[in-house]
Amino acid sequence: MGEESAQNTIYVIAAHGPDRYNLGVTASDGKEVLVSDLKEAAYQVTGVTPEAQKIIHRGKQLSDVKKPLSAYGVRNGSKLMVMGNKGTRQKDPRLLEIEAVGKKVIRVEERQTEIHDELEGIEKGFLNENLVQEAIQKLEKRLATCHEEFLKLLETLDSLSLSDGPDSLRNKRKTTVHRIQKQLDANDDIKSRLSEFNSR
Repeated sequence: MGEESAQNTIYVIAAHGPDRYNLGVTASDGKEVLVSDLKEAAYQVTGVTPEAQKIIHRGKQLSDVKKPLSAYGVRNGSKLMVMGNKGTRQKDPRLLEIEAVGKKVIRVEERQTEIHDELEGIEKGFLNENLVQEAIQKLEKRLATCHEEFLKLLETLDSLSLSDGPDSLRNKRKTTVHRIQKQLDANDDIKSRLSEFNSR
């Protein structure tokens, strides 16, 4: 087994539905072939993503992707069954987090736009002067809440570790950060305009 486990390429026969594939699975680390290497090789021919695969060898599932194939008794010529449906790869959880932040940004943007529109109405004299002061105070509170939420969303983005991720992840975060910063600038502008009413 020592000699077998030292192999950095193993040739197996994989069955997926009615199809049969002769797979040459090479170790990604140049040492032992892992279950993760097998799943990636199976993905290339079956279209079933590694996350969706269930691989069976002699009635036992190869469940631990970090284990070498030798730990499951898989060697040259072993027959395996690949189960699972074709589909797209699962999204990186960090991408899902960035997308979730993006959706929250849109919701806060909408509330801030409402504040902006209401302020414009007051500036144009659409509100009774006796009600202006109270309305301005309420707008200031709502604006402060938006500001706080934008800062929290920035903190969420900053807390994500993307050093090992693809450029697309970093670009997605950069775009979202830029959008928040633009809204914070708008927030400061609205705040200044509200302050002008308090100085009157």
